[in-house]
Amino acid sequence: MEEPEGRHATDDEGPRHTQDQYQESCAKRVALSPFFEQGTFVVITFNAVWIAVDVDGNKEPSLLTAAPKFVIMENLFCVFYSFELLIRFLAVSNKWRLLRDAWFMFDAFLLVLMVFETWIVTAVVALTGQAGESPFSSMAILKLLRLLRLSRLMRLMRTLPELMVLLRGMASAARSVMVTILLLTIIVYVFSVMLVQILEGAPLEEDKFSSVPVAMYTLV
Repeated sequence: MEEPEGRHATDDEGPRHTQDQYQESCAKRVALSPFFEQGTFVVITFNAVWIAVDVDGNKEPSLLTAAPKFVIMENLFCVFYSFELLIRFLAVSNKWRLLRDAWFMFDAFLLVLMVFETWIVTAVVALTGQAGESPFSSMAILKLLRLLRLSRLMRLMRTLPELMVLLRGMASAARSVMVTILLLTIIVYVFSVMLVQILEGAPLEEDKFSSVPVAMYTLV
């Protein structure tokens, strides 16, 4: 029995929903290859670690003046992610349905940001002859783009469904946790008011219970 259309489009299906639309082609065989999937996971994990290395070791405003290792790694990441997204795009029979695939569109957005930062900004710096200082370096948008590299970690969550399960569980429990915190705050507040009044004139009042906020801090 054919499943309803609406169910296929849910976020819970994730990459599996896209794989169901793959057409018979060389791109499909590559996309469904375990080596391709595992290799992608390894690259994503290494990229997540490399972000910290880049932040700590690369203080240059552009890749033109950066150390060779940072230039090589950024270009390799950009090439790999471009290849990976191209394979997934070519493997799907109905390209228009990819516009409704949230994960594919998210990956495409990340790739656009990466290409802009790695290749376009570098090309502009080279053409303008400002290798020592990026023409975009003083703009908040470039700093935002560099921070957005952290969003690549979201791909780890797609690769490891267990992480998504944990996040959904935490989101479901958030309301209960907030209500518990509110209840504890009310209890601490009530006892703080009581103790400030009861201990008025006592030796402890000056240091620990001189006011309600100080009393709350003491009790916490």
